[in-house]
Amino acid sequence: MVSRTFRRTMLCMALGMGMASMAAPSAHAGNNDGTVVGHTEAGAVITISNAATGFTRSVTADDKGNYRIPYLAVGQYTLSVAKDGKTLTEPTAVTVTLGNATTVNLGASNATNLSAVNVSGTAIITAVDVTSTESSTNISREELRRLPTRLGEALAMDSTVEKVAELFADKNHTLFLGRGARYPVAMEGSLKLKEISYIHAEAYTAGELKHGPLALVDDDMPVVTVAPNNELLEKLKSNLQEVRARGGQLIVFADEKAGMTNGEGTHVINMPHIHDTLSPILYTIPLQLLSYYVAVLKGTDVDQPRNLAKSVTVE
Repeated sequence: MVSRTFRRTMLCMALGMGMASMAAPSAHAGNNDGTVVGHTEAGAVITISNAATGFTRSVTADDKGNYRIPYLAVGQYTLSVAKDGKTLTEPTAVTVTLGNATTVNLGASNATNLSAVNVSGTAIITAVDVTSTESSTNISREELRRLPTRLGEALAMDSTVEKVAELFADKNHTLFLGRGARYPVAMEGSLKLKEISYIHAEAYTAGELKHGPLALVDDDMPVVTVAPNNELLEKLKSNLQEVRARGGQLIVFADEKAGMTNGEGTHVINMPHIHDTLSPILYTIPLQLLSYYVAVLKGTDVDQPRNLAKSVTVE
């Protein structure tokens, strides 16, 4: 069993790694930022405003008629388009209700779920109502309250992870894969494995697999990946198929709702379902457990890894 001290250390590191992974991608972006993009006449001025907050912003369409209005908080806006003092469209209603990096597309070619009309050759939106989804950064209080329980469930998987660690008994190299905010989690797993088990490990974003790392994959190169149930899941599955096609051994920490199962050369460890934004915190724990049990199996000193110090006093 994992010691209480090691468990506490893993929890602290998981929270630190998770919060780092959850950082906003832009210094300007907040938790509820959205972006409106669209197409109109070249050089037209697009004005968006929120009567409730007094917010107003104007942008000019480029020479192809495209425009982008970023960093919009959740709310109800009115949108108008004018050129050379002439109004091209009357103000129309736009509702932005999704979270960070959400795009409400006002182009006619992407208006399959919108109500679009054409005025003077300009595609506009009369109403946009995008409902919140789990892929957004909006997290309920209840989901946050459940986080300690989910972390406890991850820690309770230690016996399962211990069995998986046996796959690394005679291995000297390992790849870790992650997509999006799970890439830093893969990096943490790679760092911890090399740090305490002395196995050479590297982490890559899964989308870069074909740009070099795939050449390393064979039966002697285990590939560890984290697979939460989000919009990148299908792309990640495609990456994993590439690994299996080359004889690579897969160890997949997958959301219980991701629909992934064990198979030849594929070892799936089901993880508790959690909000996508919180998943970096949760998925860090089993990767640290894996490193711990691999190190124990190889007989290395988990508490005092060679060549490392408890504190760094020189640059």
